[in-house]
This record gives sequence, C-alpha cells and structure tokens, in this order.
Amino acid sequence: MKKIVLVTGIRPNLVKAFPVYRALLKKKFKPILIHTNQHSDKEMFELLWKQFNLPEPILLKYTAKNPADRLGKMIIKLSKKIEKINPDLIIVFGDGDSTLAGSLVASKLRIPLAHVEAGLRSFDRNMPEEHNRTIVDHLSDMLFITEPSAAKNLINENISKDKTFFVGNTMIDTLILLKDKIKNDTYDKKSYILLTLHRPSNVDNKKQLKKIISFLKTIKDYPILFPIHPRTEKMLHKFNLFSKLPKNIELLPPLSYLKCLSLERDAFVILTDSGGIQEESTFLNVPCLTIRDGTERPVTLTEGSNSLVLSSELGIYSKVLFNKRIKKTSSIPKLWDGDAGERIAEIILQKKFQL
Repeated sequence: MKKIVLVTGIRPNLVKAFPVYRALLKKKFKPILIHTNQHSDKEMFELLWKQFNLPEPILLKYTAKNPADRLGKMIIKLSKKIEKINPDLIIVFGDGDSTLAGSLVASKLRIPLAHVEAGLRSFDRNMPEEHNRTIVDHLSDMLFITEPSAAKNLINENISKDKTFFVGNTMIDTLILLKDKIKNDTYDKKSYILLTLHRPSNVDNKKQLKKIISFLKTIKDYPILFPIHPRTEKMLHKFNLFSKLPKNIELLPPLSYLKCLSLERDAFVILTDSGGIQEESTFLNVPCLTIRDGTERPVTLTEGSNSLVLSSELGIYSKVLFNKRIKKTSSIPKLWDGDAGERIAEIILQKKFQL
C-alpha cells in the first residue's frame, strides 16, 4: 500500500486537504496527515477528521521566536517524521510556511511532491505567500490547479505542461460536503456587511489602516460585523486606532469554520483581504469587495462575485461608488463541482509515482 503524507499548517490547508485525504483512502492509498501547528485549530480537526471517523493527524510540537525560527523548526521536525514514515509521495496545499517547509523536505529527501492549488500568482513580491507559491511550484512533480490563469502562469515560468493538471478547487469540495451543516443561527438583523482583515499590507501599515477605517466610516446604512484577527487587533492597539473604528462596527471573536461560512452566506456584501473568502463568496454568490491591489485568484473577478478595491481608491470611496462596484450575480467557475479531491486521487493513481 502506497503511503502518502499530506502536510498542513493552517486552517485553509485543512479545508483543502480533507477531500484529498478521503479520496486517497477510497483509492486504497495510505494517507497520513501531518499538521505543523502553524495555526492550531481543534475545532477544524473535530469537524472534519473526528466527525468522519478518520485517524488522528500527527501534530508537530515546537516553540518559535519569529517566523524564520518557526520555519526552521518546522523543517527539522517534518524531516524527522517523514524520514521515519518513508512515504511514496508528499502533498502540500496552498501557500503558507508549512507548504514551503513540506516542499523543501520533499526536495532534500528526494520524495515526489504534489502541490494542490498550484500556479496562483498575485505578482506582488511584498507578499510572503507569493515567494512560497513560486518556490513550491518549481519543486513540485505534480501541480494541481484550480483555475485557467494558473496554467498560464506555470507555462510562463517554464514549468512543463505534463506536470500540470486542472482539477478544480478542493476548498469548494469541503464547502459542498458541509453545506447542509452550515448554521442558520446567523446575525439577527436583515442586512449586514462582513469584514475580515489580516494581511500585513493592510494592517501592519498605519497609513493604510487609517485609510481603511476612513473608508469604513462612509458605510452608514449597515452594521459591519468584524471577526477580528489577533494580528489586526494587535496593530489597531499599537497604532492607537481602536477608538477610531466606526460606531456601526460590531467586533466578534475569531469564528469557527461553519459560523464563518454562515456569516458569508447571509451577508449583504463581504469586505476582505482573504484569498479563500474570495473563492467561497464566489461559490455562495455573495458580493465581495477585496481590499487589495490585486488577486492571485482572477477567476473570482472574471466569473465570480468579487471586485477589487484598490488602495489608491480607499481615500475617495463613497457609498455611491460602493454600491456601483458590487457585483450582484456570479457564475461558478469550471470544475468547482465538489469532485476535485476525487480527480487528484485518480491522477495520482494513474501516475503510479513514475515522476
């Protein structure tokens, strides 16, 4: 029985890995999940792994002083675990530091590597994730892509077409699987705006954060629900901006996966800088305004419900412009149908590790 290690580290990784894990089991592989604990998420494990009677993941334990120290310790811990397991394939997901760590370990141990959600590019080198995506793709033997733009990006980087497979979006697989479990006890008012912010480009820059707050103050007709990210909360306090938040903002603690989907589904519009929420809102057909100068998920703009709010526009944004920019309808991108995990497992079976 072929052993396949799936490396995750943050909640979006787990959402993307879950359908692949289940599909590999059906194909009689032996999948083994290693979670680096970059983000600890007990709720997600209980929701996905325990609820579906899947084996407990391997959790790495370490302490780190900073991101570089964390990455180094991840690599050391992962390498020891993977050497002991001696898998036939390693699969990584998305673009986090855990994704990079798993890819570097695969390269050094000469183990075939597959990247789920390959080829996405923001073309913003200030994003640490952009460096991770690029490095991981160039180390990978199989690249599973979610949208056509990714194929073009990989061709432009001289990565062989023979390594690239358009399979769809495993994050949407999980959403479809759990859609009947999405809670209906959502916000008690008819219309609200959901806000999420966490990217360093938005929250680590005092000038940019002030511009975002000024923009939010132009939105007076709706309550703004704001599940606040720990990083964002820290920076609001550091810059003495917490008291400047508009009065119609209602702060919420970080939310569970299902609660987050519930608020996304029922929002009038979503304001975000998250990559995953751009995709989820497209599938849910909820208007989304992404507060960034670009996106690595352009299909959410061309086919989905997403629009960009550029940094240069924030200072002059008004309610009129806000309403004009909202996309009222969207279509579901090709192969976002709930079967991406099955396609990935079938391709791995067909390849038989002759990479």
